Amino acid sequence: MSLLAACNSSAESAAADAALAQSLLEQRRIAEARLAINAEQDSEADYHLLLAQIELTAGSTEGAFVAFSDALSLDGTNGAAMAGVAQTGLEIGRLDESKAAAERILTFDSTNVDALTILGLIEYLRRRYRPSLGYAEQILEIDPANEGGAILATRALFKRGEVVEARNRLTTFEKLGGITSGSARTRLEVARHDNDAAAMEAAFADLARLMPGDLAIAIDRADFLFKRGRRDLAMDE
Repeated sequence: MSLLAACNSSAESAAADAALAQSLLEQRRIAEARLAINAEQDSEADYHLLLAQIELTAGSTEGAFVAFSDALSLDGTNGAAMAGVAQTGLEIGRLDESKAAAERILTFDSTNVDALTILGLIEYLRRRYRPSLGYAEQILEIDPANEGGAILATRALFKRGEVVEARNRLTTFEKLGGITSGSARTRLEVARHDNDAAAMEAAFADLARLMPGDLAIAIDRADFLFKRGRRDLAMDE
């Protein structure tokens, strides 16, 4: 067999293995998908991207991070690899790698809201609230009704002690984008800090409507009612 024929045969085999692994992944047959993927193609970014999807489906964020990182090392301009490292790195606490990937995304797309959000969250986690707020403001300039940007801005302002402005930011978002479970949760935290029972009650009502059956919310509301002497309502939760 000629070298060219051998290369073509190998490529066809790898493509068939990838197709099989993708099919097994879609059927959530994770162990079989891992076995089906062709390890001989581990010098290609697409191999690692497929492996990352398998790991994510299996619930292994750490494994997905490693696979996305391997893909990025092979193809430094691969958008899926950059996004994967940024997101999974944030989730498992690999903040330096996450930040580097998000910043790399911005060199290609300076208005990428997901990358800006990740950078803002990293600054927030590092308790650098002024830079975190700066990223949130960039997001809201791009999309004034962006939930992530509004919540990040609210939380950063709140941590800086600018509670009134934090409330105003959240109110502005809810007027533009409507009340979401994320905005209601954030409003609840601010109201709890202010010991504003009426605002907490309103936030709990919104959460009950938006997240019916959520046990954690129900327990939190029952505790809130019990502490205020409303035991009859607390027992109904």
